Amino acid sequence: MINLVLILPIIFCVILFLFKNNTLNNILITLYAITHASLSLCYFIAPDLIKSNQYFSLNSSNVIFYLILSIVFLGVAIYNNGYSKNLAKEFTSKKMMHYSTMMLIFVLSMTGGILSNNLGLAWIFIEGTTLASAYLIYFNKTKHSIEAAWKYVFICSI
Repeated sequence: MINLVLILPIIFCVILFLFKNNTLNNILITLYAITHASLSLCYFIAPDLIKSNQYFSLNSSNVIFYLILSIVFLGVAIYNNGYSKNLAKEFTSKKMMHYSTMMLIFVLSMTGGILSNNLGLAWIFIEGTTLASAYLIYFNKTKHSIEAAWKYVFICSI
C-alpha cells in the first residue's frame, strides 16, 4: 500500500505528459488527493495493516505528518480546480501540464520524505521538494519569480 501512494503520481505524470489536457490535469490531481487522503486515513485508523519494507515504513510519529500532508493537499487540490481555470486562460496546455506534473512530483517528494526510513533516501526526497517547488515559484517566468526561485533554492539547499 505504501508503494501505491508513491507510484500513482508517477503514473499520473506519464498520463499528463501523453494527453496534455487541462481538464485531465484537474481530474488527476483531485483523484490523487482523494486517494492520498483516503490512504492516510486508513493508515491512521489501522496502522498495523500496513506492511513496511526496507525503504519505507509507517510508524506512530510519521502517520501524523502524513495525515496532515493529505488534508492540506486535499484542500490545495480543491482550490486548484478554480485556480487552474484562470491560469489556463493565460498559458498553453503544455505549460499547464508542467504545472500539474510539478505539483504531483512535489507531493510525491513530500510523501516519500515522510515515509522513508533511510536517511539518504529522505534527503533525496526533500531535495526533490525543493526542485519541484522552485519550478512552481518560477511558473510565471517574471523577473521577480526567477529571483524568488533562486533565493528559495539557495536557502533550502543550505
